[in-house]
Amino acid sequence: MEERQIVVVGGRSDSLYRLGRSLSRKGLVAAVCGLVLIFFPASTVALAVLAVAAVSLTFGIAELFEARERARRMRRWGAPALRGLVFVGFAAVLLAAPEPSLRTLVAMTGAVWAAGGLIDLLATSKATWEERDPLRRLRGWVSLLGGLVVAIWPGVTVRVVGTLVGSFLLVVGLVTYAAGRLLRRTADHQPPLRLERWS
Repeated sequence: MEERQIVVVGGRSDSLYRLGRSLSRKGLVAAVCGLVLIFFPASTVALAVLAVAAVSLTFGIAELFEARERARRMRRWGAPALRGLVFVGFAAVLLAAPEPSLRTLVAMTGAVWAAGGLIDLLATSKATWEERDPLRRLRGWVSLLGGLVVAIWPGVTVRVVGTLVGSFLLVVGLVTYAAGRLLRRTADHQPPLRLERWS
């Protein structure tokens, strides 16, 4: 004679709860980083420049040590020594004046961007009427004007970009945190499963 057994599986899903908790933590971190970028855009970017300087200094010292080891073994050491000096020099400039260095890099980026737009405009102006690409002409004007704005006002550009990136991080962080809370609530209130088994 077959017996009917009912097995009740627990309601809470631990894996779903852990996923929700992980999402909530990541959302909080992103939101905090976004707030810091919104209120302190220039300082935050300056800290990023200092981090780049630290990495560059580490690479430079490693290259100089490699050059010394190569010189001891009577091997060519000029290339690693040159790379090490370039890395160390770049780090020294960034560490000595992080904000002016950042403004200079942003201005150079804007100049390159403007030059690319000018090249696009010159190329489209010399093309025949049939070969002209209106999309490339529009891209050229946007690149030229945007590059000039960035090159002329690098400090303002850093603040605006920092604020925009911070706002994006804040929104993404809040949405991610809300999704994590929803997943945790769903995992807590998941109804138990009733499984029937015949033996």
